[in-house]
Amino acid sequence: MGIEEKKWQGAPLRTDYHRRRKSEVQPQKRGNRKNLGPEVRQSNSTDKRGTSAQPLSRQHQGANDMHYHSLSEANEVVTASMMRGAFLGTNIKSNTLLTVFEEFNDRQEKLIGIDLAQSTFNKYDLTYRRLKEFLKVKMQKNDILLYQLDRNFVIDFETYLKTEYKLDTNSSEKLMRIFKRITTMCFKNGQMSKDLFCDHKLKKVKKDRGYLTKAELESIIDYKPDYLSKHFRLDIIGNPKYDKPFVREAYLLAKLPGRLRILPRKRAFDGFTSKHLELTRRYASNEELKANPPEADVFLAGSDQIWNPLFPNGKDPAFYLDFVQQGIRASYAASFAVDEFPQELRDVTAKYLAKIDYIAVREKTGLAVLDSMGIHNAETVLDPVFLLDSAHWRSIAKSPAHIDKPYLLVYDCDNSYAVKAIAEKVASEHGLKIYSVFDLPYAERCFTLCGPEEFLGLIQGASYVLSNSFHATAFSVIFEKEFAVVERTEKINTRMRDFTAMLGLSDHMINNEKDIPCNADWNEVERLLSDEIMHSKAYIDKVLNGGGR
Repeated sequence: MGIEEKKWQGAPLRTDYHRRRKSEVQPQKRGNRKNLGPEVRQSNSTDKRGTSAQPLSRQHQGANDMHYHSLSEANEVVTASMMRGAFLGTNIKSNTLLTVFEEFNDRQEKLIGIDLAQSTFNKYDLTYRRLKEFLKVKMQKNDILLYQLDRNFVIDFETYLKTEYKLDTNSSEKLMRIFKRITTMCFKNGQMSKDLFCDHKLKKVKKDRGYLTKAELESIIDYKPDYLSKHFRLDIIGNPKYDKPFVREAYLLAKLPGRLRILPRKRAFDGFTSKHLELTRRYASNEELKANPPEADVFLAGSDQIWNPLFPNGKDPAFYLDFVQQGIRASYAASFAVDEFPQELRDVTAKYLAKIDYIAVREKTGLAVLDSMGIHNAETVLDPVFLLDSAHWRSIAKSPAHIDKPYLLVYDCDNSYAVKAIAEKVASEHGLKIYSVFDLPYAERCFTLCGPEEFLGLIQGASYVLSNSFHATAFSVIFEKEFAVVERTEKINTRMRDFTAMLGLSDHMINNEKDIPCNADWNEVERLLSDEIMHSKAYIDKVLNGGGR
């Protein structure tokens, strides 16, 4: 990694070579060249320090000038030792902080599993990244020469950790101690002339936090801003043009029957949440989270379309863990759900993402979106529903009452004509009834009020699943059901497209009744899926085993 490029503005570097008298360099007589060897004979003069002065040939002088110009373009200051190192073939990069740190981490990474724990290496990696950020943000540098480091740099970096990342004394001390290890190593190796931490003592505060409950160890932040919950409220005006005297009352009265009708579905979801999830107290805004954040060592943001820029949550800083003041920030299976991120949101979103320590998205297209915003260290993982096996999901699934088999299950978010045509063809060819999760006129039964358990039961019992939903597709794979995915009218097909391609099921992504896929090779799907599950669990282990701190 290169250090910051700045042109040398000072006077040319003066070396012993520039101080030689012309008389010290004498051309050889033509007749004696064979006997005398080099064209420039050695001078017997000595410099002020008593060392023998060796003049340069034109070739060597040219090389010297080349090294000087190269160094002056790469560094703010050019020293004689740098020139000597360049002339002798010593790489100047070895004298910069980040390069030394990177070389150290490369050596340590090879020792993981031998005499170094993954969690320990994660701490080294995080410290390196924090130093890189500090240099870029606070000093506008890509790197810094070791001899330019001083006690003020140490103090400023420690302050940066405490103010920018809200780290307490103990958390910042962990990173500073690793930084100290690097500078001490450089001092002992002779790469630095002073010990930066000689007069700077690192502090650690003793804490007795007692025991944490399981709920405290593993909990989900109950974050419900108005835009996520207002559609269940009876007093909400969905369209501002109706928020007027008299019109408001008429609007609410007209909406009341429909809102009352869906309340059982909300209660079903609330009951599932209460039964299976450990929640924190309710938060309604990012500001509220900042004022009193949950206490944790690691924060995971995910999954699904939390970063979809077409939805309000994709613009909400809370879903980028902006509220986290202390602890590791990571994402798991987050989804943008779009191929192209809106240009007007790129800068602010990139700023939020840059503060996340570990980023994992659900689709390969998500990596491309991140790459376009300058974030290149992310990886892909599976949706979290795949971290539990099919037996676990079968134990939760409940079949609705009075189900007649066999049936085709339709999960259509768009009330699509293409979905209707495909459903009717498949049902006709295989003698299947048509059931739907949503209210569709061509379905024999609609289960609009079912909760998560009934949803799982409907997929588990289906002979065929037709959807434009990611999770209907995911559970079709988990339960090994024949299925087809119809592209949505909105530009949010990347998650289904990438998922089916990953499992060799691209032919299951269709647009019309002419492209109905053949039977899936479930043995091959299981093999591919198993590899991805192992990778996804390894990512979680990387984050949780020390979390990089």
